[in-house]
Amino acid sequence: MVSNDQSETAHSANGMIMNNNVAYSAKQAGGPTVDILKKNASDQTLIGENSVRATRFVAITPTEVLNTNPGDTNFTDLDVTAQTSARAFAIVGSINVNAATAQRIGYARKNGTALAKGPLTTIIRAPTTSNFMTDFYVELDTGQVFEWAVDNTDVSALIIHVKGYWEYVD
Repeated sequence: MVSNDQSETAHSANGMIMNNNVAYSAKQAGGPTVDILKKNASDQTLIGENSVRATRFVAITPTEVLNTNPGDTNFTDLDVTAQTSARAFAIVGSINVNAATAQRIGYARKNGTALAKGPLTTIIRAPTTSNFMTDFYVELDTGQVFEWAVDNTDVSALIIHVKGYWEYVD
């Protein structure tokens, strides 16, 4: 059984939101009550040694944030502050690639990271030469920016939509 030391809880369309400055505890069978989350949400500790922060997913109407014919294959910043909140740390989006050659690749990574083009940054590999779309997830920096790239300049169209984002709620 999980309980808090106050009778008030916040609710959203997605269910209960754990309030900041409220301790949540669990009673172990035949044992003591153990704090699961401490009172300060920015310094919460899960049973054990893992730090956690309260988060939520915010779905939005899909919004086009990029529609371009990439001129090169370098990583390029994409600012999504208009589609997210100041507390956002990741987005879910869709990407559409159109190229004259099959197997063209789209990449995304957190802004400022040194991750190279490869398995950790690949978000799409278009199996056909016409439009191909898929969903992706990417972490944002503190300015709500991520980077995108393609593997070849014969990509004639790259379209990215933001469909939602994760944010801290503390």
